Order: sequence, then structure tokens, then C-alpha cells
Amino acid sequence: MNVVIESTFGDMNFKGTNERNQSIQLSGSQQAVSPMEAVLMAAASCSSIDIEMLLKKDETTFDWVKG
Repeated sequence: MNVVIESTFGDMNFKGTNERNQSIQLSGSQQAVSPMEAVLMAAASCSSIDIEMLLKKDETTFDWVKG
């Protein structure tokens, strides 16, 4: 897995791009998602994917709840 981080529009603003040319804008100056917010979002997404996969494996029906 490879990513490239490059400085973008102004102080403490960065763009991260992966091998599939997908990117995310990150900012330390509140102009975009902060790096710590991105880590939290990634952890929540990983957990959600795991739960969804387990529920589908058990053929359990479910509706997602925002919280």
C-alpha cells in the first residue's frame, strides 16, 4: 500500500492520494477534515464494515443508525 502526501492550498493543507488515484483533502487549519478526524472516520468505517460483514454472513437483516 502506497500513498503520496502533497502540500496544497496554503498553510497546513495537504492532499493524500493512494495507488488508485483516489484522494482526500486534509487540513491542520480547519479548511478540510483534520488528520485526527480522518483517523477517527477510518476507525469507525473499519468497525462498521466488520459489523456489516458479520451480519450479512449470519443473514441478519438490519438498518444502520446514525449516532
